[in-house]
Amino acid sequence: MTLTGRAGRDPEVKFFESGTAVAQFSLAVDGFAKDGKKPTHWVDIKVWGKSAQFCADYLRKGGKVGVAGRLEQEKWTSKDGDERSKLVVVADRVELLGDKQQQDEEVPF
Repeated sequence: MTLTGRAGRDPEVKFFESGTAVAQFSLAVDGFAKDGKKPTHWVDIKVWGKSAQFCADYLRKGGKVGVAGRLEQEKWTSKDGDERSKLVVVADRVELLGDKQQQDEEVPF
């Protein structure tokens, strides 16, 4: 899947003992206009390896970004013992498309 939007927060980066990096951030994606209003959809993005380090170094909250990857479902048990799950896009490719100072225009991915 491919998405274009703005980073909702700076990426959070973690490093494993192996040296592998993983970055996570939220992406604000415009939905289709209803009654003249475009809803915002928030998508969780996870990035591994060199792309994770790239995001940590260059992606900031509000930056326009294109993401290509696959949809995965994460499952876990909460502290209360409830089964939880959420959908996450695991990005294979991340491309910076501009900064938040630029006009908000449609950018092909």
